[in-house]
Amino acid sequence: MVNMFETSNRKCKNAHDIFRENLHRCAVRQKMEINYSLLLHTCKTGSVVFKQYENRVSMHKTANTIHRPFFIQKTLSEHNYAIQLYKSTTDERVVHYDKLKLYKGTFSPNWMKTICKMVK
Repeated sequence: MVNMFETSNRKCKNAHDIFRENLHRCAVRQKMEINYSLLLHTCKTGSVVFKQYENRVSMHKTANTIHRPFFIQKTLSEHNYAIQLYKSTTDERVVHYDKLKLYKGTFSPNWMKTICKMVK
């Protein structure tokens, strides 16, 4: 009876050690992925970005989810940015970087050039 208890206890400890090792490996991998995504999404003050709509529940899945252009007014942390609508001077929003898409065009409209000059 004691031998069976020791065998069962040893097997549980072995399973627990394997589980902990896999959990640690997954945590390290997830941290590396988050750090890599932060490198890709770093935006500077004055950058032009597009913001995703916040309410996708009522939208159709093929609908456009990108909101009109904003520019980054200031960086609050590595994850959060204060953005402002390009025409408005009072409408400021704090947004997580997951909701932003950086403008990557070669054509710069006039309003974009004036905003970049104002911010710098």
